Amino acid sequence: MKYSISFRRALPHLILVAVAINARSQLTFSTLAGNPGGNNVDGYLDSARFSNPTGMATDSAGNIYVADTALHTIRKISPGGFVTTVAGLPGVSGSVDGTNSGARFNQPGGLAVDNAGNIFVADTGNHTIRRITPAGVVTTWAGQAGVPGPLDLLGTNAQFNFPQGVAVGSGGYVYVADYGNHSIRKITPGRSVSTFAGLSGGSGSADGNGNTARFYQPSGIAVDTNDTLYVADNANGTIRKISPVATVRWREPPATTAAVTAREPTFNFTNPRLSRSMRRVTCSWRII
Repeated sequence: MKYSISFRRALPHLILVAVAINARSQLTFSTLAGNPGGNNVDGYLDSARFSNPTGMATDSAGNIYVADTALHTIRKISPGGFVTTVAGLPGVSGSVDGTNSGARFNQPGGLAVDNAGNIFVADTGNHTIRRITPAGVVTTWAGQAGVPGPLDLLGTNAQFNFPQGVAVGSGGYVYVADYGNHSIRKITPGRSVSTFAGLSGGSGSADGNGNTARFYQPSGIAVDTNDTLYVADNANGTIRKISPVATVRWREPPATTAAVTAREPTFNFTNPRLSRSMRRVTCSWRII
């Protein structure tokens, strides 16, 4: 059978699409915990209730942690499916360091867990980054509660502006998608805060090194085993990649090109935001 050149070129892509469609048809969905309706109930599987859950992270033991944004709490789903409230008091916002229900959050968003089992929380409404130890002790790791700003300083002297995403890299470094400051921030294990990429207060879309790069309301952030960061650059509708030396680009440059040139991709994303206000709201968790 003869094929035209254009069809022969397209054939591998058609095969991939067919394989993808077939694989997708084999997916099985089930509800892990919670039920539609929204509320605050700790319990087993679908007897539990959530209200506006957003951020999620897992630890090495298989526990799933959930930022229950509307309830201002951090919840945990055990490997056996039992849901408990790890920290915060349901329905009560605030900014109080304490243990378990003695702590207070204000619309927590992104979560990340380090190798020691500490949970880092982007406490969005408080403009802070919180840490929860495995014992449930909550402290303000960085940022001034209720005071948005761009300051790069130590611990609670630093400032954030509606931080949304967090990720933990090797060595315990915490990376923050600082939504309101249009930048990516870095917190050392000693709690020193710096601007890793982007210029605080300067929005845009430019690839480059360090503060020459520009973001526009970054929200989600993830880190791989090589400490390469991936950012959902919300208002730009793009996914950005940041190397460990803070070089920002939207994709890998061509192998034959030494210099990085920013240009428009041939595909589009529509609001790739992982934050609370632009997501599809559900009150149950599902697994594939």
